[in-house]
Amino acid sequence: MSIYKVMSLNMKNDVFPSLFQRRAQSLREMIHTYDPDLIGVQELTDMMMDYLGDLTSVYGFYGAARGTSLSHTNERCCILYKKDRFRLREGKTLWLSDTPEIKGSRYPGSTFPRIVTAAVLEDSLHTFVMANTHLDHMFAYVRYRQADKLAEILSIYTDHEFMILTGDFNTPLTTLPLKLLTEKTGLQDAVPENPSTSLRNIMRLSSSRFLPIDHVFVSKNIHVLRSRLVTGMFMGRFPSDHLPLYTEIEYSERYL
Repeated sequence: MSIYKVMSLNMKNDVFPSLFQRRAQSLREMIHTYDPDLIGVQELTDMMMDYLGDLTSVYGFYGAARGTSLSHTNERCCILYKKDRFRLREGKTLWLSDTPEIKGSRYPGSTFPRIVTAAVLEDSLHTFVMANTHLDHMFAYVRYRQADKLAEILSIYTDHEFMILTGDFNTPLTTLPLKLLTEKTGLQDAVPENPSTSLRNIMRLSSSRFLPIDHVFVSKNIHVLRSRLVTGMFMGRFPSDHLPLYTEIEYSERYL
């Protein structure tokens, strides 16, 4: 029996280093408080790494940038894993397009190239897959194609013990893209009953002001012990314009 603490975290790309620097301490404090074993982060840029302090010594950061020409939009969907618990066996970053191996490729209508980072991790007991993604924020038809490609990519990893998928999907569980994704992959949402949005402040005025658009999906052989949206402030600031999602899951052969 193994328990894993997982977080999905949109870090919020502020573009200007001085703005992110003000929030970086809040992000670090939140992560230290919840102490997750695994974190899927979205909107991480090279500039932001300079302000993450001791997180880089505790966690391995895995994942390539999406390949935009401007450094401030060249975001990553990194997987953070505790280096004293896990070993990275293999992994890759792929593009949600008809040519997933080509850096910077995208579907027509996608505002930016969108990616998924997948990593095969192992601890002393299990070998599993963690994936992390960020779908288009503008158009449902683009998200549908991206979700279809994401399901196709994840099908490569079905021979491992279990799978965790984190991300900012920019759409609730009830919409066609995520219905397609869950049907094709067999993954389940860790918090399907949660009625609250995962957006904060002015972001709540969007069409997703009632339901979460950030998700943690897990294999059917995973038991969800607890999940919550992280709503509080840390060091006097909110860590992001999204509410991070924290969940504790358990893998055991009795769930097979």
